[in-house]
Formats: sequence, C-alpha cells, structure tokens
Amino acid sequence: SWLRLPGSDTLDEMSEEEYTALTHPNASAPFAEDPRVPHPLKTTPHPPLTGIRAPPTKLWKLDFFIWCNVWNTFLQGCLCGFMWGFDRYKRPSWSTGLFIALACIVAGIGGFVTFLEGKVVKKVEGVQPSEAVLREIERREIKAIAKEMGHEQGGGVEKGGVEVGRGG
Repeated sequence: SWLRLPGSDTLDEMSEEEYTALTHPNASAPFAEDPRVPHPLKTTPHPPLTGIRAPPTKLWKLDFFIWCNVWNTFLQGCLCGFMWGFDRYKRPSWSTGLFIALACIVAGIGGFVTFLEGKVVKKVEGVQPSEAVLREIERREIKAIAKEMGHEQGGGVEKGGVEVGRGG
C-alpha cells in the first residue's frame, strides 16, 4: 500500500486524544474515530519492520491518481463511442489508436506516481513479508530448534509436524 494518511506517522507516538487536541484545538467533541487510520480498520498498515513510519503522502498525489483514473475512464468511453457508433469501415482510422494510446498513457502516469510513492514507503518502513514467507521462517526455526534438541538430548527431529525418534 502506497498511501499514508495525514498524521499516520504519529500512530506510535501519541494517542488519538493527544493527536486530536494538537490538530483540532477548538473541537468541542472528540472525533468518532481516529482520523489517522483508514476505514475499514482491516486496511490499516502493519507496524513497520524498521520501527519508523513513513511520512504522510501529499494529498495532491492521491488527487492526481484519482484524476488519472477518471481521465482513463473518460478516454475509454470515447473509444467505446467510436466503436459502437461506427462500423470498422466507416470509423476514422485515427480514433482507435488515439484513444487507446491516451488511455494507456494516462493510466500509466497514475500508476507511476503510486510506484514512486510505494518505493518511498518501502524504503522507510521496510517490506512486510507475505504469509507464506512467515510460515517458511517459522518452519525453519522449528526445524533448527528440534535439531538442536535432538543433538543435545538424543531426541528426534521434527518431520512434517510430527517428531520422529531415532530409535534405539
């Protein structure tokens, strides 16, 4: 995820009440929910591996990304109009290539902005390993511990989740 909300870099440093008092000192009532976290809450980024949260994304980048997608949709609509309005013999030759190219360029520019911002976030916060990688690490740690115990106590080594004795 490439987007960091305003104030999200303070999640580990201050409580919701402290943040609200700092950013909205004249608010008569506290917000219903913390404005630093996304909704739904399951989309909240994991705690960073480096212990440092990335700075908030400048909101113009989000705005730019959304407008790139809006223009992409509009250009594809224009392409559809030409495709449905003309048969392939009467359709202007420039229309198909123009609208496909413009739509791809606009979508590509929006994607490039998210790529660059994602690099910034990953550089600061580190890359969160996938579930498969975490399971593999855990499996290797268990195997190493079992191997140590087997050498020290003459026990068995874990194989497929079941400890297998050496026999005697």
